[in-house]
Amino acid sequence: MKCPNCGAEVPEGTFECPSCHFQLGLTQKIPVASGTWCPVCGALLADGMTVCPKCGTPLVDAVPPVRSVRDLDLPEIDDEPSLGDDGESGPDSTSALLKAYEKSQEPHIESAIPAEQDPSSAVLRHDRMPRARAFVFAALFAVLVIGGAALYITHPWDPTLYKTSTSTPADTSSAGFPGTVTSLTGQDSSSEVSSSSTDTVYDSILADYTTLGDLASQLDTCVAAFDKVAYTGDSATRTSASAEVTALSLKISNTINDVSQLDDGAGAYSEDLSNLVTLGNWLRNRSDALTAAWKLDLSYDDPSSHKDEIEAVVKRNYSGSSDSFKVQFDENYESWKPTQK
Repeated sequence: MKCPNCGAEVPEGTFECPSCHFQLGLTQKIPVASGTWCPVCGALLADGMTVCPKCGTPLVDAVPPVRSVRDLDLPEIDDEPSLGDDGESGPDSTSALLKAYEKSQEPHIESAIPAEQDPSSAVLRHDRMPRARAFVFAALFAVLVIGGAALYITHPWDPTLYKTSTSTPADTSSAGFPGTVTSLTGQDSSSEVSSSSTDTVYDSILADYTTLGDLASQLDTCVAAFDKVAYTGDSATRTSASAEVTALSLKISNTINDVSQLDDGAGAYSEDLSNLVTLGNWLRNRSDALTAAWKLDLSYDDPSSHKDEIEAVVKRNYSGSSDSFKVQFDENYESWKPTQK
């Protein structure tokens, strides 16, 4: 016969191909009654084999072992079988019983592989894989857990998220609203709140207007001090006067910045705010010229010998014998006073 795996010629009855060691015994059928078993590994052997093809154990005389028979202590019977009505041995005869007993003592070889179940079996379908409903519930549970965790991390719960009013007092003096605001009401439509908001805007504008007037008076005083000590005062007096003008220039710049940040009351006070900015710029031009003149004055040990040079700086904004920016400020200050809307 030929090996079905490699095609080599092998003797009949061989259980393993000597070339490729393919198990040939799996495809052979040996009558149980005519076979013997290896005394070492228990492999099924064909008649006449002298060596076990499984473990290689030599078989002594290759004689099948004698099977021992239990002594059943059966009663002696006659050699003549009992006949049935038709003259043949009946099913209850002694010979029939002996044949049945001998048949039951014959060895049986059964496969260790379980029989294949019917594909349409409900038990087989259930054991093969979980039901679809289990997958659906597991997927929904995973989505809920992961989605909930992601939502909690990226959007933590904040009960004050949509609250339009503040609960922390805020100092708004730098924004043109003197004092401290304890709450923000947002865009309220009530006339009372609107009136209160309008009054606050007007008060802030009026406060900066008054501040500009005070700064103008202080600047006039500084100009008079310059004419008095710039050429005759000692170094300490002139340095003190220069520092005073520098501080005043800083106040004027801060006031202009505050005016530019004031609320115009939805456009009601836009013109007033523009006028205040113009007044502040006129003051700043005067203070800048006076600051530059003091800087030049302090650079000389004897400024009186450089009076013409210093006077040209301090009077650079003059038109004729008067400061043009002072004239414009004085002419428009009273007429540009803010009025409540």
